[in-house]
Amino acid sequence: MKIPNLEIHATHACNLSSKSCSHFSDHRVGKSVSLEEITSQMKFWNHRIKPKLFSNLVGEPALNKELCEIVWECRRQWPSRNCS
Repeated sequence: MKIPNLEIHATHACNLSSKSCSHFSDHRVGKSVSLEEITSQMKFWNHRIKPKLFSNLVGEPALNKELCEIVWECRRQWPSRNCS
């Protein structure tokens, strides 16, 4: 199935306190999602969906120390898709 965008949460944490945060990530109570958990989710879906774009969002994704590995895993699972 083709979909326009696949969004994955690399973290539920944020180091900012934006009053307009729609994900409530600004309460400094979130944590990062492990590469292992994200990889497991991607492997489950990679043969079922074909996203045009892949996005890491919620909170501040750069707070996840495994963000680079997550982006590379996205590329391995969906080699012909755009990852941002």
